Amino acid sequence: MAGDYTNIGVVLVNMGRLEEALDSHNKVLEIDKELNDRVGLAGDYYNFSFVLAKTNKKEALEYVVKPG
Repeated sequence: MAGDYTNIGVVLVNMGRLEEALDSHNKVLEIDKELNDRVGLAGDYYNFSFVLAKTNKKEALEYVVKPG
């Protein structure tokens, strides 16, 4: 399910629907936290930073350097 939400988030980014993409990636983050999937979480934070960088939000850097 996390993979599906990731793919949806990527498609939404490509469509320029960034807020919806963040919502989709947030669902992935919740799933990976629940499963304690540290590798998945690393990818989640990368995806968040990618989307946020497109929105020019300062939070993008926080997701790249977020302690695990």
